Amino acid sequence: VFLGILMSPRLLSPAPALSQPADGYQDASGSWLVSESFNPPSRGAPESAATGGSRGCGWQPGQKLLAPLVPSDAMAFTVSEYPSFFWYVPEHSSLDQSSSDGSATVKFVLIDENQNIVYQKKLSAPAIGIMSHRLSPSEAAPLAENKQYHWLVSMVCDSEDPSANPLIDAWIERIPVSEELQAELDSATENDRPSIYAREGIWHEALTSLAELLHENPQDEATVSRWSEFLRSVSLGAFTEEPLIGQIGRASCRERV
Repeated sequence: VFLGILMSPRLLSPAPALSQPADGYQDASGSWLVSESFNPPSRGAPESAATGGSRGCGWQPGQKLLAPLVPSDAMAFTVSEYPSFFWYVPEHSSLDQSSSDGSATVKFVLIDENQNIVYQKKLSAPAIGIMSHRLSPSEAAPLAENKQYHWLVSMVCDSEDPSANPLIDAWIERIPVSEELQAELDSATENDRPSIYAREGIWHEALTSLAELLHENPQDEATVSRWSEFLRSVSLGAFTEEPLIGQIGRASCRERV
């Protein structure tokens, strides 16, 4: 099933041009803050080859489906050798019978520009919500700079008929960090880094760093507001109320053997 959709055309375009800083605003104390809205880069994203589907898992019309958390109309950049990937795991009423503990099984696959599978993992999603998985340095080679990678997630509901298993895909590209931006990041606090990444159009680190703040401070109104603004700015507002699953920024769900 994965190999059947791998030939989506890659986007061939010049080196990424990062957007200008986003507008700022003042909080209740009068402090000047950078807007949490994501400032998408000018680079568009290759077209997705999968949409999550409507078959399998007992999903009903109108139900929220399996979905990648990426901008729909811009390349999702990273500056990390081993980034984290995020997607939404929906409610399900039908699972593969091998899932005796009631958890949903998902398969994560990463493919390089030459259509080679460079990393794959079978994971268990113990709950409904936003799931993340970080590439492991012990199991994967670092992402190469200025290279596009195709990543896919399949939710296993029917081991006998893989075509019935919902499938999503998205793209990622690692870009270099300028000396000026690296210096700014090195001197920034953990609270400031999400806004810096969002301003610079670096999706994966903006999402990961903000998710880490929300995971650590789930009741903090300012953090909740930042999370909501960030997702809504790229038309992902449907997921602002969804819980985060597991430890964000690391492999968040236990591995299935």
